[in-house]
Amino acid sequence: MAREIDITSEFLKSSFECNEAIARQSLKFAIAAMNAAKNGYYFGGPSNLNAYFIEAGFGKFLPNEDYLVKPEADTFGVGIASKVVYSGAHKYTLIAVGLRGGGYELEWCGNFDLGVEGNHHGFMNCANKAYKHISHYINRFGIKGDVILWAAGYSRAAATCNLLGGMINEKLLAGKRPFRGVNLAQNRCFFYTYETPRGVDLLESQKVAYKNIYNFINPNDIITYMGPHDMGFGRYGVDKILPARFILLQPPVKLLFERQSCPEFLEEFMGKLVAFGGSREDAMSYFTAMRLLITGILKSGDSDKPLSLRKHVGRAAAANANDWIKFIRSDNTDDLIAAMRDLISDTFTFSKIDGKTVESVMPQIEYLLEFLKGFVDTDPELFEMMLFNINGILDTHDYDEVEKIFDDLPKEFFEDKG
Repeated sequence: MAREIDITSEFLKSSFECNEAIARQSLKFAIAAMNAAKNGYYFGGPSNLNAYFIEAGFGKFLPNEDYLVKPEADTFGVGIASKVVYSGAHKYTLIAVGLRGGGYELEWCGNFDLGVEGNHHGFMNCANKAYKHISHYINRFGIKGDVILWAAGYSRAAATCNLLGGMINEKLLAGKRPFRGVNLAQNRCFFYTYETPRGVDLLESQKVAYKNIYNFINPNDIITYMGPHDMGFGRYGVDKILPARFILLQPPVKLLFERQSCPEFLEEFMGKLVAFGGSREDAMSYFTAMRLLITGILKSGDSDKPLSLRKHVGRAAAANANDWIKFIRSDNTDDLIAAMRDLISDTFTFSKIDGKTVESVMPQIEYLLEFLKGFVDTDPELFEMMLFNINGILDTHDYDEVEKIFDDLPKEFFEDKG
């Protein structure tokens, strides 16, 4: 009996058209690639992905080393499997590339490594690792002849998949062979991304439209606005905007969102934040401090257990938001910063961050807090609205919510318009 998730025949169609079956299955693929490690047993990180491959009829599963160890700031998990498919008598090897987009702990810090110019440095590091592992996989298993490539990713892995697709497309357009020993055509490359940050230098992303990269974007998800467009970031391929509704969680914001949608609000918020922070080069010190802060948060507590960032900036932050808002309303941002400083001090229960003492990095974090104070002072209402809605905005990034949206999408949504 055919497996429910066996969509092999769909990959014999051209990748230049959005494929409903592949799009729906790629979301499940991307979710399966998230870290499954439990209780510090990191060797089990790719277990869900391996189970997915087995059920879908793929074999020769090979995770990279990063997938099997405790995530650090510069690691990135990639797991690959393959199967032979036929179009009549013609043989292809379908190579499926799973990219880890959840449960990656300290890798979160790489999201703030924007770099001064070019593509997002942190995401490019991941894309290079994925590209290298594909090459290693093909060589390891002696794959020859014609291949079909399928890659999918969610969130951080979506930005990686987007950049990986750009790298491979660029080589193919230049008449180069991306991977030694195999034949690969553009219309045999399938890249599907979900809740995709912007990681491509905007000028590069505007040079050519890659019709084999599809990005499914929830416009209420703040992650999809990073890196900021106003800092020169974009995406390769075709963006397909999900018809997602923002659910108001706090009654005081009702009047604002009656006159302004959540996407409009997020665009305004990011635009003002970038205008206040300056160019990528100007903002580098803030991003460096943010990486240190996130590192400190994720390394706090029991180092043997994976820590969720949402524990600190999701529901817990929403609970603290009311305390912070009263400082904003009273124009007492000094008290706001003091409250945040106390929260950070209470969290940093360890002795070192990236080999540095807490005392040595606190001046940089103080610099970040002063930046925040200045931003709040320039537009307290805007910041107040963000704090009121931070829980809801973060929840829109949850893959369960995106799966629900996908389940309700009509067939027509996946058809290419114009």
